Amino acid sequence: MEPTETTAPRDRENTLLVVAIALVSLPAIFLGWVWIVRAGGDPVQGLVASALHARNDPLVLAVAVDFLLLIATIAVWIWRDGRARGLGRGARGAWVLALACLGALGLWMYLAVRPPRRREGCASSE
Repeated sequence: MEPTETTAPRDRENTLLVVAIALVSLPAIFLGWVWIVRAGGDPVQGLVASALHARNDPLVLAVAVDFLLLIATIAVWIWRDGRARGLGRGARGAWVLALACLGALGLWMYLAVRPPRRREGCASSE
């Protein structure tokens, strides 16, 4: 399929989105790597140390609760957006799982590859 006037800008937008996601994700990946290295290479030990620290510092606990609420809100949005775009339960569940495991990187991946929105009454949406 040769690029047409309508597909070329969309391809360009998708490419720019993927590049932006990669650039924004690098600091998050680096911070995750530093967190694991500081925990001695054991992510479970890092989670335990973070939980103990949160128990002693209310600010850390507030940030953790805020982060969990944000992830839950985004998970609900992904579920509803996926349904509006015609994704099945399994695909939506996989994206919510990716969000839970990868955080913002999971959201950015979803935004980069999500299908176009279905239009009501359009023959191609059936």
